[in-house]
Amino acid sequence: MSIASILTKLPLCMIGAVAMVATITPASHATTIAIGASRDTTIYQNNNNSNGTGVGMFVGNNGMNSTRRALTYFDIAGNLPTGASITDVQLTLFLGQVAGSGGTPGRGDQTPRNISLSRVTNSWGEGTSGPVPPSATIGGTGEGFSANVGDATWNARFYDPVNPVLWGTPGGDFAATPSATITVSQNINAGYTWGSTAALVADVQGWLDNPSGNFGWLLRSESENTPQSFRAFWTSNATDPTLRPQLKITYAEPVPEPGTILGSLTALSIGAAVKQKFKKQQA
Repeated sequence: MSIASILTKLPLCMIGAVAMVATITPASHATTIAIGASRDTTIYQNNNNSNGTGVGMFVGNNGMNSTRRALTYFDIAGNLPTGASITDVQLTLFLGQVAGSGGTPGRGDQTPRNISLSRVTNSWGEGTSGPVPPSATIGGTGEGFSANVGDATWNARFYDPVNPVLWGTPGGDFAATPSATITVSQNINAGYTWGSTAALVADVQGWLDNPSGNFGWLLRSESENTPQSFRAFWTSNATDPTLRPQLKITYAEPVPEPGTILGSLTALSIGAAVKQKFKKQQA
């Protein structure tokens, strides 16, 4: 007996079940996760230094009128399911030092500074530069440390004393339009959050869909030409885990295609009908 002939003789209840399947739309639900930075560093305009293992990353200008920029990277594809749809992105960094404060809360630059996040467009290395032995404090690291092979510097994406891999533009390769900008004051150890924007969501969605294009963000101060105006944030190397960078992502999980569910449930309905008819024939 053919499937078609069986379908024509299905009980009304079974026909109703199959018809009902056709109206099912798979539902998705929102999930929020928080992930830490995989790597971060500072690049310094006035020297060939870096700070891959340091606990602070500097953004802005020091007391000698030299610019600093920070790089940070999060492993998106390694933490989210393939096919997820990103709906909200928030980056929180914790302030560790203010220019001119010497690390003392309430001192130093008291003018709030606008700091932007821009999508980096080329790969870069964290390397092993940093204080030896490692330091738990940011103070004394503002000039960075001699770059080791693989470190990012102002001129090089991957430093090498003989064959460095250079940035296309000194100071980093990044999107011309920032993905988000916030004002950072001077509250030491306070968290500052770049709230979700369409551009931040697009950045993270793009990195999930195309992991090979994920080069993280560059942090840049709008006052980077103003002496003694920098902000230093705690990095992923901070000894206190609550002060490390945190990226909060909300996403809708991928769901099966409606056709897949329809086919499976229809097959189950037909199978049940065939089994029921066979039993009647054997009775």
